[in-house]
Amino acid sequence: MNSDGLMKLSIGLSGALAGFLLAQIGTTIRAYFQRAKTLKLLIEELKDIDRESTRLLYFHGRNLQLYGAQGFVESAAIGVSNPIFSNYYKDVLLHLNQSQRISFQMIHGLVGTQNFMLNQIENLCSVMRKEHRTNGLSAEFLRCTEELGELTKHGYSNCAIIKWHIDFHLNNQDAPNLSPGTEDHRAYLQYLESVIKEMNQTIESGKTISKEKFETIYNPNDFEAQL
Repeated sequence: MNSDGLMKLSIGLSGALAGFLLAQIGTTIRAYFQRAKTLKLLIEELKDIDRESTRLLYFHGRNLQLYGAQGFVESAAIGVSNPIFSNYYKDVLLHLNQSQRISFQMIHGLVGTQNFMLNQIENLCSVMRKEHRTNGLSAEFLRCTEELGELTKHGYSNCAIIKWHIDFHLNNQDAPNLSPGTEDHRAYLQYLESVIKEMNQTIESGKTISKEKFETIYNPNDFEAQL
């Protein structure tokens, strides 16, 4: 092969190599921006979950008061959805640090627990209605009432914990580290104590409310307080 042929071959190989490298760079850049977009969506989903958890706190709080008034739940609540985490978390998993992974997985694990408890509450309420229609205030009905009260307590505290972890993650996105012995862990434990205290106060407040008031859907005081 003469020098012209070698030059043409060299140019051809160089062009192919350049094209390959550009394609690889393009793929890497697209993957980077896709991961950044997914991570942003995961953060936005945490904000959505926080809002949904507030909704469920009201649901569980009302039922705690009803439990204090020796009533029982007549309604169910829709759970929390997390489609971004369920479908796309795996795409960014390897690019997160340990604290980020633990935080994301713990929050969404708590969400799964909340949804499971809501299903349990709904199923138990169905059993209680049937038992009450058939046997009135039977021993089984009263046992179910206590079980429902315990489920509601767990549901309430679970929602409060979800909200704390989300707030902690959003304020420490680069390293949401909650290792034992840290000041953040101390604050978390103090928060748990306050949740238990608030939950017990909510139950006690229900003892002073007539059962008829729980049948009221609209309370103007709920809106006037926000003005």
